[in-house]
Amino acid sequence: MSDLINDLKNDLKLEVIEKYGVSIYQDTNHFKFSIDAFCLAEFSKRYIKGKGRLIDLCSGTGIVGILIKKEKDDIDLELMEIQDYGCEICKLNLKENDLEAKVFKYDLREIGPDKFEYDKYDYITVNPPYMKSKSGLSTKTDKKDLAKIEPSDDFLKILFEKSFKLLKDRGQMFMVHKVERLVDILSIARQCRMEPKDIQFIRNQNSTRPFLMLIRFVKNAGHYLRINDDMII
Repeated sequence: MSDLINDLKNDLKLEVIEKYGVSIYQDTNHFKFSIDAFCLAEFSKRYIKGKGRLIDLCSGTGIVGILIKKEKDDIDLELMEIQDYGCEICKLNLKENDLEAKVFKYDLREIGPDKFEYDKYDYITVNPPYMKSKSGLSTKTDKKDLAKIEPSDDFLKILFEKSFKLLKDRGQMFMVHKVERLVDILSIARQCRMEPKDIQFIRNQNSTRPFLMLIRFVKNAGHYLRINDDMII
């Protein structure tokens, strides 16, 4: 283990997820993964065909990329996380699950051709911060805030602009987000030529109102949107 992980080891808990055959370390004091990560992975796997290059943005523990790679072994996986300790946990989880992937400690807002190849990725997955910048809902913990709150007012626009540059023509991006941000997301995506093609809402079994949504975007695609049956959890 790295020195950073050794410092955190008393806070790390190994979660064994038997259904998917993976084991994931996470920091018990940090913003932990939840059902949205599994929903995003399942949604993405429907559209990932054969070999390809996938980059998972805002990776956290790396769980989304790991869940996909576990089933889609032909995929070349890369994980990007802004926090040092998050990158180290990603590496630890890859080792725990006997998987290979590149891990980058990087702020996606600063993505440039010096570090990443443009027009080379087939797929992007992202489970971004859900809350708007300056929403007043700070957790008072920097690590949790980075996971929950957009770091700037223009974060969504930058996310789509950078994703457009990374993806090949007709490359696909998969996102999970809160339903209340739907208008923001769709309007910005189209401005950035990342066309929304499929939406699936997520709701609890005992509710008719969705609380999360999954969206598939395609770079430079035509205007046609399909609403899929709700995912019930």
